[in-house]
Amino acid sequence: MKRLIKSFKYALQGVRYNFLTQPNFKIHTLCAVLAITLAYILKFSKMEWAVLMIVIFLVIAFEAMNTAIEEAVNCATKGEMTETAKIAKDSAAAGVMIIAFLSLIIAVILYLQKIISLIWG
Repeated sequence: MKRLIKSFKYALQGVRYNFLTQPNFKIHTLCAVLAITLAYILKFSKMEWAVLMIVIFLVIAFEAMNTAIEEAVNCATKGEMTETAKIAKDSAAAGVMIIAFLSLIIAVILYLQKIISLIWG
């Protein structure tokens, strides 16, 4: 049980580190809060909530993994930007970008019709 509690403590420290030091993590978190607020206002169905939560947590998780990969590469290369270090960092960033684009597509699917209906009845 102690190991489990410690693992949660370390994970929460990682969330805190990302939130305090990574501008994109803050942006994704702010977008998540706005998306959740709008979903509440638009009275999302259970299925819409499920899709929204999956996408939100994927984006934030990918951003955290991107930070982990960047820091590991920095540690392994002692800050020297080799071509393989650049590829690793760029590929990790690409993963975040791809999932962020997916989240935008899903946002259009989830929100657009509801917003149009709200505006024009």
